Amino acid sequence: ASTFGEHLYSFGAISNVHIQYETGHNDVQVAMEYLNDRESVDAICVAGDLTSQGTTANLEEWKTARDTYADNTPVYSCVGNHEAYNTASIMQTNPSKIRKYLDTDWVDETVPYFVKVINNDVFIFLSIFQDIYQNEKNTMYTEEELTWLEGVLEQYRNQRVFLFAHVPPHWNTSGIAYNGFATGNGAYSYEIWGNPQVSKRPLADRTAFLNLLDHYKNVIWFSGHSHIKYEYQMLW
Repeated sequence: ASTFGEHLYSFGAISNVHIQYETGHNDVQVAMEYLNDRESVDAICVAGDLTSQGTTANLEEWKTARDTYADNTPVYSCVGNHEAYNTASIMQTNPSKIRKYLDTDWVDETVPYFVKVINNDVFIFLSIFQDIYQNEKNTMYTEEELTWLEGVLEQYRNQRVFLFAHVPPHWNTSGIAYNGFATGNGAYSYEIWGNPQVSKRPLADRTAFLNLLDHYKNVIWFSGHSHIKYEYQMLW
């Protein structure tokens, strides 16, 4: 055993696929074939932004790539802002239709948030809903989704939980920017989850979400969105 204990299993964690952009298709092929063939992970988990605009055509392209390049490995995903803010996206027009693009085990579920239990660990995939825009009045999660999340966290409070939710907090509940991370040291140009220093008020869904994570200490959160390499993010 190593300093960290016995190696139990592995899973892949990626984000910001943006399969329609630039080298997105090749990048996801390389990543998924590596995880599927070389590492033989138990699951590949994606922290949102699968596509450019979240349309049916976009998501079909993602699903085909997912099923082709990770043919022996389940892939679980949450919705990012690129699946939510376009008026032609499925999350705007009919969110009940998106689940099959998020979950390779999908049968007929209609909500875009779900739980998978892998090797007695709990994996939660929490999706952004519609009306995500570049202003201080954003709503990231519905009340129903946050109520569901609280119930799931309470149910699994004595197990290890990995939570995949696309957007990091950027601003904490007191309205003070994390060191260098409010706009990613200039690499990210706006605050998608609202800026309490502008609105002069806390955002209810963000406050409720962060309070849940503060209460349940067994949760490990994976986010995406920043487009900043992990080795830099962990310093902040």
